[in-house]
Amino acid sequence: MPLILTFLVGSILIAIIASIILLPVSEMLPKKNKQAQPSRRPFALLRLNQLLAVNKQLKLLKQRYLDTDQKIDVLNQQLITIQEAERKRLSAELHDEIGQHLTAIQFDLNTIKHSASLDEAKNSAAA
Repeated sequence: MPLILTFLVGSILIAIIASIILLPVSEMLPKKNKQAQPSRRPFALLRLNQLLAVNKQLKLLKQRYLDTDQKIDVLNQQLITIQEAERKRLSAELHDEIGQHLTAIQFDLNTIKHSASLDEAKNSAAA
């Protein structure tokens, strides 16, 4: 609804500005019948083709807006997919790294536990 109101207000403003800009041109054109001359109000100078051109421009703007909105949705989905993939990769990397460290610690503890001499236990503890 706000988009429709924006287009409506925009088209009215464009129509008023166009009629003000075209006022000097209409005064330079020869008049066939001075009694049938339209009033000098801004809306009196508007022509159907001008309104159709404004309508066409508004439709083009609306289509551009919809296309841009669709592109933004696609990019947002791609961003979410990339973020999820990166999180999974980091999670797997952290899990694997921690698992390797815990396994190495367990081997060192077993070596310390089953070591025959104090020097062998110290070397394993240093590792």
